[in-house]
Amino acid sequence: MKIQPRNGRSIVFWSCDDGGEFLTHKSLDEALEDVLWPILPSKLGEVREVFGWARVEMPGDEFILDSVMEALSGCLIEWDNPEESEILESPEIYRAAQVLAATVAQHAKVFACEIVHSEKVKVLDWVRENKPDWLKDDLRGAK
Repeated sequence: MKIQPRNGRSIVFWSCDDGGEFLTHKSLDEALEDVLWPILPSKLGEVREVFGWARVEMPGDEFILDSVMEALSGCLIEWDNPEESEILESPEIYRAAQVLAATVAQHAKVFACEIVHSEKVKVLDWVRENKPDWLKDDLRGAK
């Protein structure tokens, strides 16, 4: 089944936790295997929700430019009087800030992620299809 996440962004991580504090699983199966293995016998009748995560989209150039200009303004507080300074009105400073903002937008890799897909999975069906040996493992007590 081909998954079409919201906004067409690629899913980069999967998790059975919608909090997403630690996102490490690269596939839905990997996320389910990790959460089910330690607790499987008691969870065969359950339905688990699995979440697909994508990196948030980079904010637009204007947002980055505003951030650069705000950072420059913060610097002025340290070594100039921002209320009397015309440095931020300078066309040269504005063009340099635009170049810096464009460079950041081009090279930055967004780390933050958000849920773009969720799917409910019947545990027993998933185990039968993906890990049938778990049902035969006498050491786990699964029947």
